Amino acid sequence: MNNVTVMCEGKAVEQGNSTQVLHAPQHDYTKRLVDALPKRSAGGSRKAVDGPSLVEISNVVIDYPGRPRR
Repeated sequence: MNNVTVMCEGKAVEQGNSTQVLHAPQHDYTKRLVDALPKRSAGGSRKAVDGPSLVEISNVVIDYPGRPRR
């Protein structure tokens, strides 16, 4: 199961299973993001492939030198 966290201005506003977040977003910001995604034409969707994850990322920090942290 893939989990996602949606960040807005440095704060997590929604998190959960990627399918749930993308198909039934709860937070207004997440809804706007999902609405901004390009729509696929009929029959153009790709099927998920079972197998190991290609990339797993954790504890990612983006630092902007010269800007104070909130």
